[in-house]
Amino acid sequence: IVKEGSAEADARVAYPFPSKRDTFALDARNLFDAAYYTTKTLSSSSGSVYGTLARPREIYAQLTARF
Repeated sequence: IVKEGSAEADARVAYPFPSKRDTFALDARNLFDAAYYTTKTLSSSSGSVYGTLARPREIYAQLTARF
């Protein structure tokens, strides 16, 4: 099994509020929604190739408060 090269881009943008107590952040994983296999297996009996696709793009927000 030959695997082509691949790359995954992640990003994070954070904004600390002026009070310096709270921070809002926006995160993204697999920013460009690249489809690639994390594993591949060749079945010796059937000759089929099985694999696991990487997770799709994920975007989430985070609010951090300091007390």
